[in-house]
Amino acid sequence: MSRARRCFRFFLFLTALIGISNVYAFSPENTKFKGDLRLRYQYEYTEKTEEALQRHRGRFRLRFGFATMMRDDLELGARLATGDTDPRSTNQTTTSYFSSKEIRLDKAYVFWSATQHLKLMFGKYAGAFLIVDDMLWDSDITFEGGSIAWKRPVGAATSPFLNCGSFVLDEDKATGKDPHMYYAQPGLTYDSDGFAVDTGIAFYIFEHLKGSSPDDDISSGTNTLVDGKLKYDYDSVNPAAILIFHPGGTDGLLPAVKLMGDYIYNFDSKDSGYRVGLSLGHLKVKEAGSWQIYYNYRHLERDAFPDVFPDSDFYGGATNVAGHEIIAQYGIVKNVYAGLDYYNARRIEGEREPQNLLQVDCGFKF
Repeated sequence: MSRARRCFRFFLFLTALIGISNVYAFSPENTKFKGDLRLRYQYEYTEKTEEALQRHRGRFRLRFGFATMMRDDLELGARLATGDTDPRSTNQTTTSYFSSKEIRLDKAYVFWSATQHLKLMFGKYAGAFLIVDDMLWDSDITFEGGSIAWKRPVGAATSPFLNCGSFVLDEDKATGKDPHMYYAQPGLTYDSDGFAVDTGIAFYIFEHLKGSSPDDDISSGTNTLVDGKLKYDYDSVNPAAILIFHPGGTDGLLPAVKLMGDYIYNFDSKDSGYRVGLSLGHLKVKEAGSWQIYYNYRHLERDAFPDVFPDSDFYGGATNVAGHEIIAQYGIVKNVYAGLDYYNARRIEGEREPQNLLQVDCGFKF
């Protein structure tokens, strides 16, 4: 490990100790509890070379957690969720003759606002940096490690930002060469007069991942291997942008138009990927009568990114895939929504074996 990386980890540890010193006692008045329940019917149809495969599943997800302000600048939180050891899914399938289902720790974190513009995050958490959507990072993933987020307004509408940090990917007791990921993401936020932009360029640096053996329990099995070990490194660059327009105002006939896109390029394998998307309607489906329609197309080559992170619903989370996704959601009453999610995906190289997947959801937020 380089001296710079050792110093960076020591800095994160030191600031964590400083931040949690002089912590005030837990206060119910400063604590918020929240959660959600999602019920789902899922249908899959895959055109295999030998024969077509069909699958019907009933699924559900339950998440419940809290966040408490230990003092004005220090937040502590945790969340439990259904699921197993798969980091890309908190779903449970209705199966095994009414067997009890697993609940695991999904979040456990401390956020320290060191200054008005600087925030430090430690533990297991989400929201470490700007992620446009789930082409690279499944929405159920919660990171483990330490992060720094800096954001400072330079005018009425413009705020440059910088996100950076270190995540632990695995612990290898045999060699001591634990796989890690380091990232840095400079970017800019602009929000004024019905128009908003979030844009950033993320740089990912992976340590001890090349030459390691993938975990069969979570790997999609699509990255290139040599003698059972990863052939390539996955140091990469990921520019991304979100543009939001409010053509009719937030209460108009068309509350918002949202354009999204990101690109990934692996410096070692030279593989790449991209995704473009368009969303119409409300930015969040929360109130009665709120709605949203969303479409995206993605193309992710075999070794553009590690195959343990992308959206697990898009061809099982594999790389070497391309295709379409359409989502429609409608707010039935406040905090209750119905939704449809349709995927049409295929392999880029080899047998195309197209897959159609339909999800019908009913969600409850509390």
